[in-house]
Amino acid sequence: MSIAIPPHIVGSPAATARRPPTRERLLIAAEAVWSDVGYAASRVEDVLKVADVSRATFYQHFAGKEELAAALLDRAIEVLLDATAHRSLTGTTFEAKVAAALDAYLELWERHGRIVGELTVEALRPGSTLGPVRKRAVDAAVAVLSAQFQLQRGVPIEPLVVRHLILGIESVLMHEQLDRQAPASTRAALRDRLLAIALAAARGPELTRRAAAPSARPARRASPGRRARR
Repeated sequence: MSIAIPPHIVGSPAATARRPPTRERLLIAAEAVWSDVGYAASRVEDVLKVADVSRATFYQHFAGKEELAAALLDRAIEVLLDATAHRSLTGTTFEAKVAAALDAYLELWERHGRIVGELTVEALRPGSTLGPVRKRAVDAAVAVLSAQFQLQRGVPIEPLVVRHLILGIESVLMHEQLDRQAPASTRAALRDRLLAIALAAARGPELTRRAAAPSARPARRASPGRRARR
């Protein structure tokens, strides 16, 4: 049974009524506010109002809005990696494992595309606190996919190929603007297109190695005594 991406990265805003720990309450509030108005357009005060937390208490947990965003992005990545790990267990081939990972990634964007997209843009800004969080996630994905490729195919794959593939898919999703209003057929079609690209990229290194490998049959040499015909 596949693990679904939850409707909330941290939890429902209604959970704040049960007074969870302050840090958790701030993350829940940040998710609610940024899902509604976006990260860039919001203020810390908007989050504090939903969380029912004072500014002084907020600074006991986070240095500012950007550090709060980094914590939320880290939680979103944790959700994604958990779903991907469980789903990939059902695949017996490299192709099936990549398809399972893509399904989880597309579902994350479908449910939480606004937050993930805006926080990704923020992470790309030079000097952003979110940058290292995103890099750790990409590094983890590269390591997992590279290991699965070698396990299934018996040969290594250049990690740079995997990294470029992951970043390329991320860029496509930022432009496609996949969301929960999109029909299931849209996600399925996008998954199939991305899967074809991913598998083509994975085959590339194999073909390169085959072309570079020495031929099993040595080239025939011309007899020293035989003169070329004019």
